Amino acid sequence: MQEVAFLALQRAAGRLHLALRHRLEPYALTPTQYNLLRVLRGRRKRGFTTGELGERLIARGPDVTRLVSRMQQLGLVERRPDLVDGRVRRAFLTAAGAELLESLDDPVERWMRGFARRLGEDDLRQLIRLLEGFSSEVEW
Repeated sequence: MQEVAFLALQRAAGRLHLALRHRLEPYALTPTQYNLLRVLRGRRKRGFTTGELGERLIARGPDVTRLVSRMQQLGLVERRPDLVDGRVRRAFLTAAGAELLESLDDPVERWMRGFARRLGEDDLRQLIRLLEGFSSEVEW
């Protein structure tokens, strides 16, 4: 039974990831890049170090620095020295990155509403509770 549950969760996550990737293709973004922009938007004034970003990204890739560099080349992210420790560099969302993310807010929100249309509010709350409980107890 546990294996069936695990595989169902994997299958659902994979399908959602593919569907989101398909929705982001016209904007030349991957789900990981989109997630990075969303995380950066959450802390516009302070930014994040690459280590902090790695902790917050959904798909924790091994090379957050490369991801940030790629997004910087696209003009969506910028790096600046930390105000306290100049040796540390922080990533920030640029105006272009914020504009792109804002243009995605409505289409992604509509898609997410469509994904959740089969679930009522109580079911969504229960799903969130179960998944958060599960993800906090997984041994790495």
